[in-house]
Amino acid sequence: MAADIAHDAVVLTVDERNRLYERGTVLIEDGRITEVRQSRGDDADIEAARIIDGKGMLAMRGTRQRVHATRNDSAHRCIQ
Repeated sequence: MAADIAHDAVVLTVDERNRLYERGTVLIEDGRITEVRQSRGDDADIEAARIIDGKGMLAMRGTRQRVHATRNDSAHRCIQ
């Protein structure tokens, strides 16, 4: 069982392949990402401690770099 799942989010992997999923799923166990993939129809039904419907959200790996961003639209949301 995954501890947490975020599904149907825009997922940017920021890995060696820089994969981008316009409708992706992230599975997290013990605070570590265990799987990143294209969302499937039954992802919302996976048994998990926390299920995040990521529609309209961006999921990406956190970084230790200082980043400045400007948001003009308060409708943008990110998964934390």
